[in-house]
Amino acid sequence: MGNKIIVASHGNLAEGLKNTVDMFLGQDSNKIMYLSLYSDGNNKISTDVSNGLSRLMRQIKEEDYLLIFTDIYGGSVDQIFLKETMNMKNAFIICGFNLPIVLEAALSEKDMNRRNVMDLIEHGRKNLKLSEIEKENTDSTDDNEFF
Repeated sequence: MGNKIIVASHGNLAEGLKNTVDMFLGQDSNKIMYLSLYSDGNNKISTDVSNGLSRLMRQIKEEDYLLIFTDIYGGSVDQIFLKETMNMKNAFIICGFNLPIVLEAALSEKDMNRRNVMDLIEHGRKNLKLSEIEKENTDSTDDNEFF
């Protein structure tokens, strides 16, 4: 039993995220699989995508925990995976994702059961922050001073 992760998106977002994860975890990390849909500008699910989905799903064993990240809740990518996983007991789909949540999932050694997936979602939410510099003195005349 193990954790399998799929990132799926409209366009090339999933592929880009996979490339970024590989940068952090090592080139061609086998931790994450991806599927980019509609990346050819065509709004139809092509035979290549159907074959890609079938290829990905063949890599999942019944005892594996499957964590799927899709880009938009209720979008066509989400719907495709909902249909594909409806009879799988250990499959979870997280809609909307960011790099920290995918990295945490890839690095986790915990089984991706429902409780751990919910914890992962909460950590992902906490990683969304407004990044700003606190301005103590707005009367500063030194434009070269950044911090």
